[in-house]
Amino acid sequence: MDAAFKRIFKKTLIRILIICVLTNWFVLGIYFWKFAPGNWLELSASQEIWAQFGDFYSGLMGPFLSFLAFVGILFTVLLQMKQLDLAKHQAEVQEMQRVLASISAQMDQMLNVVPPYYAANQQVRKDAAPLTLFDHISAFGTDLLKPIQDQNFANAFNQSIVNDVKQDISMSVSALALEFHSLGWALEKYIAAGGNETIVEFYKFRYGAIITWLDVMGVIGATSRIRSVIDLNVLRQAMVGNEPGGDKAGRGY
Repeated sequence: MDAAFKRIFKKTLIRILIICVLTNWFVLGIYFWKFAPGNWLELSASQEIWAQFGDFYSGLMGPFLSFLAFVGILFTVLLQMKQLDLAKHQAEVQEMQRVLASISAQMDQMLNVVPPYYAANQQVRKDAAPLTLFDHISAFGTDLLKPIQDQNFANAFNQSIVNDVKQDISMSVSALALEFHSLGWALEKYIAAGGNETIVEFYKFRYGAIITWLDVMGVIGATSRIRSVIDLNVLRQAMVGNEPGGDKAGRGY
């Protein structure tokens, strides 16, 4: 039940109770004013008088109380309908949370994969820790975020190895970009369903750096749904610290 409906329901219920009490006292007041003074405020011992009083009271208050009962039933039905809508809405939000968790788990699995190049190329040291797809993306992406004259990732290794690595991870990177497109779509649906803003901010914080690296690598398409949820320009500026030459979106790697 949303706050507005809850306020309306509470105010209406209070008003009904007030009207019921006032009407009851009004009916009793009329009877008291009309008949009590002549009897010197004494209670009658006659069953016939009490029967007449009962007919008088039920005749006036009966239809009114029946109407109030009908209004109460009507509000109960409306309340149940509202609760059903709320339950449906919560189920939709929870379903989108499961979709987001599934996409996130798939991307984490992809990022933790070691590209097959390291298992086949003899130029890589045998005792070196294997580099995952995340390590490659962070290395290339960080280098591309630097001003052109400061880029040195390719110079840190044999150029042929760097080119082989790029070719080796290209398909995985493209597949990861598609997953981020799906993540953007799921976040759009989650936000439209009234999802928790904290969860949205969590996904932005968790994948903000990776999305920025992929963007400067030129693999996040212009129509990717992730752009409608995350401002990549703001992320890029935050990561480069507003350095000159920091804006190089889409120049590739």
